[in-house]
Amino acid sequence: MAVISSNIPGEPVSSRPQVSVEHIQAFLNTLDRPVVLSGRDGQVLALNDQAKRFFEPSGTDDWQSLDILRHLFEVNCDDIIQRLKEGEREVALNGVHAQKPYQAKLKLVRDADWLTIEIDAHEKPFPVAQQTGQPTVQELLQEREITYRNLLAAYLKLQEVNRQKTVFLASAAHELKTP
Repeated sequence: MAVISSNIPGEPVSSRPQVSVEHIQAFLNTLDRPVVLSGRDGQVLALNDQAKRFFEPSGTDDWQSLDILRHLFEVNCDDIIQRLKEGEREVALNGVHAQKPYQAKLKLVRDADWLTIEIDAHEKPFPVAQQTGQPTVQELLQEREITYRNLLAAYLKLQEVNRQKTVFLASAAHELKTP
């Protein structure tokens, strides 16, 4: 049984918590999105089935020897670790893998000195305005089209009511003139 132990500096090897890879793998497979657990050097320790399917087009089968940060995300692990140690809660990486856009959120598990990489794959690229909470141009155009159609329907209804009023007044005037 393979075992992953935490790398807590200054702690004796015998007192380090040990968790089997199978247990971590079983836990990761309960998650509904691709998740990878790596060492601080980017070396893959475990990943769930969703992550394997996500990275399948890259043709990598030997996950244990892969430096995921350098080879798949094309970033320097030391830069990421430095940013996380300086207080950033998570580092977000946007990219495209196998012609599919994704956003990866990297978090540092401080006690174990591991990185968790949660991948959010989308059908459409991340628009910059969506990240800031502002509507995108496409959303604004759709809203404008809906407003235009509503105004056109209200205008046509008002024209019909105006026509009916005109017919009623003409009819009433005719009735008043003739005995």
